Amino acid sequence: MSHRLLSALWITMILLLAGCVSTRHAGKVYVTDGTQVALLPTKDMEGTVDAMHLLAGSYKDRSFTLDAYVFADSSMLSVTAMTTMGNTIATLSYEGERITKAASMIGGIPFPAEYLFFDFQLCYYRADALKELFDAAGLSFTEEEKDGVVRRTLTDGSLVIATVDKSEAGISFSNQLRGYSYTIVVVPDA
Repeated sequence: MSHRLLSALWITMILLLAGCVSTRHAGKVYVTDGTQVALLPTKDMEGTVDAMHLLAGSYKDRSFTLDAYVFADSSMLSVTAMTTMGNTIATLSYEGERITKAASMIGGIPFPAEYLFFDFQLCYYRADALKELFDAAGLSFTEEEKDGVVRRTLTDGSLVIATVDKSEAGISFSNQLRGYSYTIVVVPDA
């Protein structure tokens, strides 16, 4: 009997250390409480991203930092979220209409992966594709450049939902509707 208990504990430990991998069809994202949109296809990516990202953000009265390795091109989007000590929290990927989530730490990412990919798309996808997506949903998307800063704004009438400021220094993202914001600094290759 103790051999079975030891075997069960060992298998449980292996499963906890190995994490959990799941693949599913990508769902829609609630941009506002009443408006949903599907994720854009990866072909709408603007160029290629292949770099470490440092994120520092806040949600209501909490702040957080996160390191993430990001690879994105016209065929896939992959984000590996890590602690500042380099431990993998989760790896998320989006290819076509499928999302794969592999959590290495208990808990992983505490929200649907679609929302992370949606924010990424607001930052990195082509403006014309974003405009078409949001126009079809009855929302407004604009992109303006001034003094080396590209500002993207998503609105619902006079309500500002989110803004993205992109410059050489990095990206500043703010979702005013949901009450969170973060900055992204891309770490140059050594």
